[in-house]
Amino acid sequence: MANNDLPEDIIVKILIRLPVKSLVRFRCVSKRWRSILSDSQFAKSHFRLASEQKTLSHRLLVSGSSSLESLDLEKPFGIGNESSVRELTCPLQQFGESVLLLGSCNGLVFIGLENCKHLSIWNPLLGLLHKLPAPGFSTKENSNVSIYYHGFAYVSATDDYKVIVAADFGDEVEVEVEVEIFSVRANIWKRIESPIESVIQGEGVLLNEALHWLDDMNVLEPVIFAFDLEKEEFRKLQLPNFMEDGKDFRRLEVVYGGRLLVSRCTSCAHDSFRYIDFWVMEEYGVCQSWTKLFDYEVSRKPGYWSLIPILVMETITLTVQMTSRADILVKHDHKEGKLTFHFLDRYKWHMIKYEESLLWLSDYYAVEEKVKRLKTEHKS
Repeated sequence: MANNDLPEDIIVKILIRLPVKSLVRFRCVSKRWRSILSDSQFAKSHFRLASEQKTLSHRLLVSGSSSLESLDLEKPFGIGNESSVRELTCPLQQFGESVLLLGSCNGLVFIGLENCKHLSIWNPLLGLLHKLPAPGFSTKENSNVSIYYHGFAYVSATDDYKVIVAADFGDEVEVEVEVEIFSVRANIWKRIESPIESVIQGEGVLLNEALHWLDDMNVLEPVIFAFDLEKEEFRKLQLPNFMEDGKDFRRLEVVYGGRLLVSRCTSCAHDSFRYIDFWVMEEYGVCQSWTKLFDYEVSRKPGYWSLIPILVMETITLTVQMTSRADILVKHDHKEGKLTFHFLDRYKWHMIKYEESLLWLSDYYAVEEKVKRLKTEHKS
C-alpha cells in the first residue's frame, strides 16, 4: 500500500509517538503530512502524550549580550559535546540588545527587551514569534521602566495563555510598581494590584495553575507569593523557619513530582556561597511538609567567587560558578557523578528552561494574519 493510501488516523497514530525534532523535519515530506503536523489538535495531543510518557525534549535557553543558545539538558556540555548546543537567532536581536527571557510554558517562551519593549511570545523550535500589544503602564517624563517581576502560564480552566508583568517606575529612593496581566485569548492587558509590602522579583514559576515568586527580602518572615491565574489574585505560602542559621533563600523552582523547591546558600563572605541546600514542599500549601532534598557543595579554589543555583531535575543539577576569570555553567549528572561545563557571556546572561513543542497560538486568533510569523534562523 502506497504511503498516500494510508488512512489519516493511522498516520496520526504513528506520527504522534515520534520525537518532536523528527516531526519538524517530516513537515517537508508532503503537503498532507505538513497539514497534519501543523494542526493545533495534533500539537496538543503530541505534547500531552510526550508529557505523560516523560519523553519531552528539555532544553535550557541562554541569552547573552549578543547571542542566544539552546542547550540540550540530556547531553553533557563542553568539548566533544558540541551537538548539545544550538545557536539560535530571534527576531528581537535585530534591535541590538540582549533578549530578556521572562517565562516559558508548553514550549513557548515569553521574551522582551529592556524598558518593557517588544514583549513577545516565541516558539524557539518552530521559529514563530507573536508580538504582544504594549501594556498600559503609566509614562513619566525622563523615567526608565524596569521589569520587576514577570511570568507566563497556560490556564486550562479557560484554555488561555496569560502573561504577567510588573514594572517599576520609581527612583533609587522609592519603588513605584504597576502590574498588568495579558490574556492571549482576549488579546487585552488588564491592571491588577500588586501584593502590599512585598519585594518579589524575577520569573514566576508555574504550579497548580498559579505563578509563584520568592519574597526573601523580608528577613523576619520570608514567604512565597502565589498568583492564582484563574481568580487573578495573590496569596501567601509559608517558608520553613531556619532561625537565622546563616543561609539565605536564593531561588524558587518546580521540580519533578510537581513540588515547589527552594534553595538556600551560605551568606557570609568567608563561605562565599559555597554551600547550597535544597528543600521541597511535599504537600502543596502545607508549611510543615518542607523537607530537605539534598545538600550541594563545591571546594573553594583560588579565584572562586560564588555558586548560584539554577535548576534541579531528577537526573541533573545546574549551577553557575562565578570566578575571577569566567562565569561557568556547571552540569552535575546525578547518576554518573560527572561534571561538565559551559562558558557563559560574563555578567550578561539570562537562562530559562523550556520544552520543545509544536504548540502555537493560531487557535486564539480569528484571523491568522494577526499572528506574526517570523522565521527563526538556525545557524549551521
